[in-house]
Amino acid sequence: MHEDPTMKMTNLLLAATVAISGLTAATAADAAVTINITQLGANVALTASGTFNTALATLIDSPASFGQLVGPSYAFAGFGTQGSVNTYVATGPSSFGPSSTLTNTTGNTGLGIGIYGAFPDFILSTAYVSNSQINSAGFVNNATLASIGLTAGVYNYTVGGNTVTVNIGQAAAVPEPATWGLMILGFGMIGAAARSRKIKTTVAYA
Repeated sequence: MHEDPTMKMTNLLLAATVAISGLTAATAADAAVTINITQLGANVALTASGTFNTALATLIDSPASFGQLVGPSYAFAGFGTQGSVNTYVATGPSSFGPSSTLTNTTGNTGLGIGIYGAFPDFILSTAYVSNSQINSAGFVNNATLASIGLTAGVYNYTVGGNTVTVNIGQAAAVPEPATWGLMILGFGMIGAAARSRKIKTTVAYA
């Protein structure tokens, strides 16, 4: 079965976005962990980057299970690979919007991570090593922020001595000069995929 070219290009763009987010997260003065929920073509992309100091957070439950879901009225966003997680005490907004609908995330990569503002707690894989780089991602396919019920904005949480910022529908930060090369590489890969698709559809055989 051949992969849908549009989805392939979307995945390449998401991979570049995650990598860029990982490089820029360390420069963010107001967040140790950043979760971005943005429109990416016909899909909604969720990415997480930054670092988390487990010694500065109060553990609630370990191990616990979590859902790869988005639930606006619960301020819930969980993605990354499924498995056992730790939950930590968090304080912050209890809602991302009025909708109580739970929507599954797919194409999840990286360690499991999430926020559950209505509880409230911060969720992170039991496999996470304190202060190491976080790079997790997921999709809600064929959806928009509005169709999921998310309200655009910046939602800030305190998790002990850590901060977690959830950006919904916000423009990406201007990257540092060191990230320009990675951006060019990422978009170059997308362009190469597009050219390859065009060539394959125009070659004729005798």
